[in-house]
Amino acid sequence: MSYLSNSRDFKIDNSSFTNIDQSSQTSQNFTHVDRIENVNIVTHKLDPGLGNRAGKDISTHPGARALTDSSSKGLQILLDHSMPSAFHDSSERYPPPLCHPGTRQSFIEELTNWALGNAPDHPQRLAWMRGPAGVGKSAIAQSLAQLLGATLGASFFFSRPNHRDDPNRVFTSIAYQLAVKIQVYGDLLNRIIQGDPTIAKKSLPTQFHELIVAPIRVLKQQGRTIPETVIIIDGLDECDGEGAQGDIIRLIAESIRDEDMPFRWVFFTRVEPHITSTFSQSEIAPFTARFELTVTRDIDPEIHLFLASRLKEVREKHNLPDSWPSGENLRDLVDISAGLFACAHAIARYIEDSKGASTPQKQLDAVLGLASRIELQKRSEHPLSSLDLLYTLMLERLHPEKLAGVQMILLSNYLPFYMFFGDIHREHGHISSLGLTTIANILGHTREDLFIICRSLHAVMEVDDNGIRFYHASFMDFAADQTRSRGYCIWSSISIIMHHLVRTLDNVRLDRDLELKLDLTWPTVPEDRKLSISIYYTNLYLAFFIAYKYFLSMHEGQPGNETFESVKHFDFRKFFFGLDGHAVDCFRELDFDNAQFSVHFLASCLEHVCRPLGVFKDAFSNPWHVFHQKIGSTAAYQSIRGLYTKYYVIGENDKRIIFKIVRRSYDGQGQVTRISAKAYSSRAMRKLIRQLVED
Repeated sequence: MSYLSNSRDFKIDNSSFTNIDQSSQTSQNFTHVDRIENVNIVTHKLDPGLGNRAGKDISTHPGARALTDSSSKGLQILLDHSMPSAFHDSSERYPPPLCHPGTRQSFIEELTNWALGNAPDHPQRLAWMRGPAGVGKSAIAQSLAQLLGATLGASFFFSRPNHRDDPNRVFTSIAYQLAVKIQVYGDLLNRIIQGDPTIAKKSLPTQFHELIVAPIRVLKQQGRTIPETVIIIDGLDECDGEGAQGDIIRLIAESIRDEDMPFRWVFFTRVEPHITSTFSQSEIAPFTARFELTVTRDIDPEIHLFLASRLKEVREKHNLPDSWPSGENLRDLVDISAGLFACAHAIARYIEDSKGASTPQKQLDAVLGLASRIELQKRSEHPLSSLDLLYTLMLERLHPEKLAGVQMILLSNYLPFYMFFGDIHREHGHISSLGLTTIANILGHTREDLFIICRSLHAVMEVDDNGIRFYHASFMDFAADQTRSRGYCIWSSISIIMHHLVRTLDNVRLDRDLELKLDLTWPTVPEDRKLSISIYYTNLYLAFFIAYKYFLSMHEGQPGNETFESVKHFDFRKFFFGLDGHAVDCFRELDFDNAQFSVHFLASCLEHVCRPLGVFKDAFSNPWHVFHQKIGSTAAYQSIRGLYTKYYVIGENDKRIIFKIVRRSYDGQGQVTRISAKAYSSRAMRKLIRQLVED
């Protein structure tokens, strides 16, 4: 029988269960818990969280179990805190970067032998392939993942420009993939998470131990056989936070050193000083097999093979002569690529021009024109100078109006201008991308207009209803670095974006029912205009404070700037209109641990743009307009012990609003537990509402 099978709403503290064994008559379905001590089971109202951005098809993965029934509730929680878009077979990454047949064979063979335990020179169970940007690390990682087949246990492909950079989703994602592939591990993990659903929200060390190390240890103690598998982590240098990158390496290295884990781990990263330092530590270096990719012209024959094959496809598609492109043209393209596969791929996509905006010959001529400019740049010490010239060519050939549109879209996408609302996503499965709709509405673009503008950069990115996807991180690295992109740097658009935000917010009005009146160029939820407006208005204000932080950083000491003056006199009381109706519900249900937008980042923006007040008790009286972060199962406002509150004000005279930010330490670096806001004057607030309704 099943113990406590129909029990509800109970709590067990400091209890011990030993040798509980429930075995069915089949060997495929069993429950065996060798020993569980100090069990604490409490009821939780699970936060909806972000869930998976591009994981609609995850349940169709070969061998995946159904997650719709209550028996798999633990794995469903794990999936909700994972990032399926970072898996090697994700639809969001399709088609993924992949080595062209006949290229990088020696590296792939060497890594495959290591992964299968057939490399006597590299017996270690931890491997590190390092190399500069653009040399093809991700393509090799993807090729390895596909070659390993069933031997692949899990994979995680970081991508900073594509917002796959959350360190808190790495071990949850890996654990979920292992649970799907290894049923005995999945069954145990499912029960563990049902017993404590907060595991997926805990610190990286706790996640790693409780989701991976401890379950494997229990199964081995029970004599269960766990197959050896390989786990691939690509692009760790694009993970958010150098500290988190080091923690991930150290935790995995420690498990290999101290535990008999059935996993082989391989990292693919750029050669960053802090990563190199971590792998060089005495407790990690002896357990690490090292492989290195360098920028070298020795791979010119492989790049020639790749370009010849891709341009042959273009020739056949457009019925061009067999002599196109000429042998000399191909050699020049190889020279322009300068040993970088990322450059060769971008060249091929640029010449192909799948949207038909130009002819292949014109595109080819434009790229060949870079040869003379590269000659002048040969003294450059930057390893990506040829790639930078190619990116510059793509931008300088755009019409000035389209270039301005591209820069604003790229900057808006670069900054976290929006939140994801898990409950809205679940209720409206076909909801448009919140990122794109927010950007489109801020800039006044329809869906069609935004797609047309984005597709002018088809060689470096693609756009669809799921969002913008960059083929390689090097493009946004270039676009955000003024020393490399110069006049094409996306930060030159910050003033224009601020102007758009101020103008939109200034034009907000209320109808007789005090509902927001706001024009939308792309509704987030097409069938519910009111909900679309509420979500957009909330994200509009988030975008305002984020953009304002960077605007002040770049225009400090320039108070005469027109945008600066318009912000200075802005009526910040309008902030509260976005917290009415559906939007306030979204905020109260939102779990900031799982949101792409971080409450800590919002706090840092507010602290940067607002004036500190110190203790200011009289300005605050209920009811609050509040969005908060829950700590465990207890709301932060229920305790004042160990919490430090600071008050900030923004705006002038009656247009002011006050923010209260509560942290767990006084130094301004502690965990943010609550952000609250209130108009400075209730009477002035009522006057404004009457004015906007009358207008």
